[in-house]
Amino acid sequence: MVGYFYIFSWLFLGAYIFQNLATGVMVSSYQAIRQQMDEQEARIREAEMQQSNVDRLVDKVTLSPSVVSNCRFSTTLSM
Repeated sequence: MVGYFYIFSWLFLGAYIFQNLATGVMVSSYQAIRQQMDEQEARIREAEMQQSNVDRLVDKVTLSPSVVSNCRFSTTLSM
């Protein structure tokens, strides 16, 4: 009778430890993936912010007709 109790308690304890190890690996992997995703999202937000700043600067730059008419466009071919 004591032998059965020992075997079953050993099996339950081993299953409990294995379950905790498997859960720990999954949680650790999830945290690493989530951290990578957060870093990637931060880089994307930074790039979008820089692009919006460039777009705003481009929108501010306008050429008046007098400036355009004073510009001379010439093309020369050099050989």
